Amino acid sequence: SYFDEVCTSDIEKARAIYIWLTDNISYDAKSINKNKFGDNSAEGVLKSKKAVCAGYSNLFELFGKKMGLEILRVAGYSKNAEDEQEWYFVGEEPGHAWNVIRIEGEWKVFDATWGAGNGDTDRRGKLVFTKKYKEDWFNLDPFAAIFTHYPEDTSLMFVHPKITLEEYEKFPNVS
Repeated sequence: SYFDEVCTSDIEKARAIYIWLTDNISYDAKSINKNKFGDNSAEGVLKSKKAVCAGYSNLFELFGKKMGLEILRVAGYSKNAEDEQEWYFVGEEPGHAWNVIRIEGEWKVFDATWGAGNGDTDRRGKLVFTKKYKEDWFNLDPFAAIFTHYPEDTSLMFVHPKITLEEYEKFPNVS
């Protein structure tokens, strides 16, 4: 693949995929507003160039595996509103997905969905997506990511000691 020709290290491969995803895939705000999701399989996202978090993480995983990365898809809870003061996740279904990749022996967190831009609410209360590349969600230390990303499968947390979902709810909101 083209990526293989330009990338040698795992971090370069991860960067190439992250940049490609944030550049070429748009967040599918329409499907969120309709509460009817399109095809978020890796293949579906490649065709439509639209995705919600599941689609971004599925395609990141597919590309990563093809390039020999040790990559996993993670489902979990996220704190994505900077003005929110209180969070309630216990008893709720996880609403976000992202990836973890082992880079030089250490697991790091990657969220191409959040890297692709901003979701804002318009006057009618509908979600609107604005493309705006963000570096912040690339190659995050798990101890930094735990403030915003809590994996449903706690073996994918990569922080010690592990924290509970109740403790995560009480963490300060760190943007």
